[in-house]
Amino acid sequence: MAQLDGCELAKLVNAYTVERSPKSVTVPNANQLASYRDVTVTGTLLPRRIMEIDPDGSTRTAKPPSQKLGDSYPMQADGDVHFGIGCANEESHVACEIQKAKGHWHQKINESIGNQVTVAGFFRCLFEHPGFSKGADAHIFEIHPVRAIDFGDGQGLVSLDVEKPEPQSIHKWIETAKRRNLNKEDAKTDVAFDQGTDSLTFTGMKGMDLNYVLVKGTASDIQPNTNSEDPATFTFDSPQITNRVTVSCLKATGALFALEGLKNKSRIEMVALRNIDLSEAMNGNYVINLLAIDIQAV
Repeated sequence: MAQLDGCELAKLVNAYTVERSPKSVTVPNANQLASYRDVTVTGTLLPRRIMEIDPDGSTRTAKPPSQKLGDSYPMQADGDVHFGIGCANEESHVACEIQKAKGHWHQKINESIGNQVTVAGFFRCLFEHPGFSKGADAHIFEIHPVRAIDFGDGQGLVSLDVEKPEPQSIHKWIETAKRRNLNKEDAKTDVAFDQGTDSLTFTGMKGMDLNYVLVKGTASDIQPNTNSEDPATFTFDSPQITNRVTVSCLKATGALFALEGLKNKSRIEMVALRNIDLSEAMNGNYVINLLAIDIQAV
């Protein structure tokens, strides 16, 4: 598991630039970012700020939230709480997300603003809020789900569960009524890697990807990785998805326990998080893999 400094990671994940027409995203330091999966990051839990990318596509402006919320973090519709860590007195942050944070965890996050905290979780990349438009906290990298956090209060690292979000936040791969087809959207996205500048340039994306998805299919080539720190993996085939998908299962989660109970080529229904495979991107391939949140045999 990579041990990272919040100040350095905040600069790294906010170094990408965008073009609004036609849409493109350029990500420097590709080799370093592609090496991160499970990470532990130490930094200051910052007051809530909304990061907007200015029309030039590179300059960032951190805006405070509404007066009603002050510096506090709100509860999201999916039941998660988003928060930022980074350097004290600086506003560039690493986006983090705790699942099912209603009640105690939501309160604890807001009580800990200004503390030096340590966050452990899954490092993801997705173009859900890249910054093409105003109003969203522009980011393409995040620690989500957060698996453990030390709030800097002397209590040490506290483990957190990985759970399903609220039902209204879970999407189908093909949503006919909403005219969303992730197969078509993914096929339109291209990526090129410039080895000289160590940068990835993505083009053709829709601009607001879908996060949680519900899919049915077959799990095969199950690799528990019992004696490794790496997540368990399996291959997922679904009639809903054009290509086979590689799925990861984090250690000590309900999804992994369910996976361990499956036979090869088992039929499952799965709630998962979409994630851009940066290693494949460096080979010129735009590939989405999945992080399993919940697995049910069907």
